Amino acid sequence: MTALNAGFGMALASAIALGGCMSLGTAQVSSMSTYSICEMQVNQGPNLTEESRRLLASELASRKESCTSHRAEIQRMRDWDLWDKTYNNWSP
Repeated sequence: MTALNAGFGMALASAIALGGCMSLGTAQVSSMSTYSICEMQVNQGPNLTEESRRLLASELASRKESCTSHRAEIQRMRDWDLWDKTYNNWSP
C-alpha cells in the first residue's frame, strides 16, 4: 500500500468514524494525483464537507485540469468494483 493510499484510507476511516463527513487538508489534496482527486469527487462527493469540495475544485483549477479526461476510467473502475462485489462472493 502506498503512502497516498494509506493516507486516503485513514481519511476515509476517520470520515466513517465521524458520522460520514469527510474533510481533507490542503497538503493532503496537493499531494494527490489528478485522477485521485476526480475519483474522490465522483465516489465520495456526498460524503465530503463543503470545504473539501471547494478545496478539490480549487486544486483542479490551479492545475488547469479537468475531470473530463478521467470520467471513462472512473466509470470503468466503478463498474468493475460493482461486478466484483456482486459475483465474487463478498460478504457484507
